Amino acid sequence: MERLHVFLDESGAFGFDFSKPKCTSHLVIAAVLVSESNLAFVTEEVDKLRKRYFQTGEIKSKNIKGKQSRKRIELLKAIMQLPLNFAILIVDKRKIYEDSHLRKFKKTFYKFVYQQIYSDLLNTVKDISIHPDEVGGKQDLEEFAKYYYRKADKFSLFRDIDFAFDDSKNSLLVQVADIVAGSVSKNVDTTHANETHNTDYLALLKPKIIYRKDFPWSPKTFFNETKFDSNADKEIAELALRLVDEFCYNNSGDDEIETKQQISVLQYLRFRFVQNQFRRYIPTRELMNHLIATGFDKMSVSTFRMKIIAKLRDNGVIIASSANGYKIPCKLSEVYDFINHGKNVILPMLNRLKRCNDTIRLATNNTVNLFERAEYRELAELLDINIPK
Repeated sequence: MERLHVFLDESGAFGFDFSKPKCTSHLVIAAVLVSESNLAFVTEEVDKLRKRYFQTGEIKSKNIKGKQSRKRIELLKAIMQLPLNFAILIVDKRKIYEDSHLRKFKKTFYKFVYQQIYSDLLNTVKDISIHPDEVGGKQDLEEFAKYYYRKADKFSLFRDIDFAFDDSKNSLLVQVADIVAGSVSKNVDTTHANETHNTDYLALLKPKIIYRKDFPWSPKTFFNETKFDSNADKEIAELALRLVDEFCYNNSGDDEIETKQQISVLQYLRFRFVQNQFRRYIPTRELMNHLIATGFDKMSVSTFRMKIIAKLRDNGVIIASSANGYKIPCKLSEVYDFINHGKNVILPMLNRLKRCNDTIRLATNNTVNLFERAEYRELAELLDINIPK
């Protein structure tokens, strides 16, 4: 398969004060996908379109005002005739939960959202060259490249991946990504709500859109698009997510610090559950660092497990755990991970308690049985110890 060139640009910006009229509700990232053999031809044809519609300037979405919608439509239709395709990532910033790092740190926000599309492209295309706008995110892409190569498995040795950088002023195909992202933004972003246009640009572009991802995913989207291995896995995922949402809703007005911490941890687990395509276990330290980052005091691991995880489970929330950490389960096997992890802790402890009691009973000729006390009746039943009534 020949090399695929990917040119990216965005529409929208970081910022979450939606009371301000210019605060965008969405960030749209558009990628233009062109095969190596078509690259020269597509570039030449785009340059002709640039000269026709923009003379000596760049192809810029923001330079096509609302009254010039016909110009935008004509340009997009002309681009659609070329041998290229589009990938679209639509980020609804309003749906990113309030305590998220993404709302607090601009660098984290851009790094995370771009990784959504980078990861999918790199995991799908064998021979690829990625060209984002050099003005935005060069350092982030370099960091992602290092991360990807560090995490790459042995099969990546057979892949050919290149990270390049293009200035939109000199890259015609980054300019195409700009017009595509800006046009999609016209349909989804609230800052364009008062503009007089009735064109469904997403529908217009749809024949060339071979990848679309909406972020954050809603539960409906998640369950419609996720391929579960069995009905049991899907039922487990639906139940676990519903219990998380019910706990957060029912306790949203509680002022107790522990409850707020529990909700914060659940929101993070839920966020990772819906967004992380691999849905891996989240290390305990990562969850504790999340609490610190959202303004809570540092706590010990044992306190975290006792006051956060254990209390949530006591309230009926299903949280799977293993040696690798915690997660909201999305398959039956992860519930068994929790049972097996608990079994490995509980059974040895119960056996030690029973052995201690047996030793004392033998040494005292059964005049002392530790489990005769009323507060230990449940333990006696678990250990199948016969206690006289």
